Amino acid sequence: MPKLSKSTQLMRAKKLLRDFAEAEGDRKKIAKKRNTTPANIGRQLRKPYIREVIEKTMIQQLDEQGVTDKFIAKKVRRLMDAETPYGKTFIPDNGAQLRATELSLRVKKHLTDNKTEINILNVGISTAIKQGRERLENNNIKIIEADQSS
Repeated sequence: MPKLSKSTQLMRAKKLLRDFAEAEGDRKKIAKKRNTTPANIGRQLRKPYIREVIEKTMIQQLDEQGVTDKFIAKKVRRLMDAETPYGKTFIPDNGAQLRATELSLRVKKHLTDNKTEINILNVGISTAIKQGRERLENNNIKIIEADQSS
């Protein structure tokens, strides 16, 4: 099968994106309109030139709505330091911090496989435990160790 020209790729991508928006993301509706199968629509959506147009369109729409890179970075940074109330003090919200860290690593393309997630989870939890202990000690709160013999 011959390779499509850039202009043809762009035209097909824009048409598919327009159909996708009209069908509100329902592949069955798109397939019915185009007289094909939902699986074929899925294959079309995975083509690199289609993905490029979708990404560019999404970035453009987000920027128009004020969701800029700087705005997102500030939000993620705040979440990376998220805390939750614990009695009269605050402790790190490990879940929110972990998700924000994973998100930032994915965006920067440092995190791609599940094996890396486990390592980050272990490091994140051990760091959070260490920070929690330090905060409790700084607030003169007694730490009760759990019995690990059972």
